[in-house]
Amino acid sequence: MCLALTFNYKDQFYFGRNLDLDYHFGELPIVVPRRHVINFKFLPNITLDTALIGIGTVVDGYPLYAEAMNESGLCIAGLNYFPNAYYFPNTTKDNTNLAPYELILYLLGNAKTVNEAKALLTNIRLVAEPFKENMPLSYLHFLLADKTSSIVIEPNEDGIKIYDNPYGILTNNPSFPFHLDNIKMYGNISPEFHVNSFTTLNNLDSFCVGLPARGLPGDPSSPSRFVRSTYLKSQLLKFDLSKANIVKELFHIFYAMSLTNGMCKASSGNFEITIYTSLFDVNNMKFYYSTYEELEIKEIDFKKYLETEDITTFPL
Repeated sequence: MCLALTFNYKDQFYFGRNLDLDYHFGELPIVVPRRHVINFKFLPNITLDTALIGIGTVVDGYPLYAEAMNESGLCIAGLNYFPNAYYFPNTTKDNTNLAPYELILYLLGNAKTVNEAKALLTNIRLVAEPFKENMPLSYLHFLLADKTSSIVIEPNEDGIKIYDNPYGILTNNPSFPFHLDNIKMYGNISPEFHVNSFTTLNNLDSFCVGLPARGLPGDPSSPSRFVRSTYLKSQLLKFDLSKANIVKELFHIFYAMSLTNGMCKASSGNFEITIYTSLFDVNNMKFYYSTYEELEIKEIDFKKYLETEDITTFPL
């Protein structure tokens, strides 16, 4: 289970995620520099004219991102979408055929904005081709965003579906239209101090703060995390953040949404945890992250690595 969100404040733009899993996969921050050559299974290789940064793993020199950003501020994160995600068994000559793990690299290497990515997505066909035989496919949907807009990309059996995302939030299965309907059930939730609108027979004095938010879901399911993170983000946007450390404010939201050991058992029998939290500060081209074992926020200055000779990785 995972959470990804966007955050716009005045002219500032942030994009981040929690990655929740029951195992580690060799994850680490990765910078792919300009002019790096990306190989594709079914397409000609491309030479990047933009650098990329994010967290993923590097296998045989190949960057496999879980989320990433390019220099133009286009950001994308892949989140678990099993069992709804569908990849086709074969290629076709009329489509842009991609293995699922290539989608992040292809979009960030060829688009600078969400609108440019949308145009590319209309012809993309995701083919059930793993990176290696011993590396199973990851069944994902994606949050893609720039400073002006946000969309959800869902590979379904009838092709890739693209949804405008007014909340800038994504969690996991069910499909995004479900979340758009489900959140309507919580329009009464409020952060205000208790107000009695139930009866005039008694004043129903409040015995604690927070009662108007009673019913806000707190369980780790993806529908509940979608609602709760949207609520927390919406309340933060009401504040004057001109003197606030927005990075730390957003990490507080991620930490409030995180999974702790013993909270949620996966089908493997192991417990999922939030193995890391990552955040792109797009305006300043900085990347922040923390891990389950080390909550101290680390910072990488993206600008320093744009022209490096080869891929740069940073130990977690």
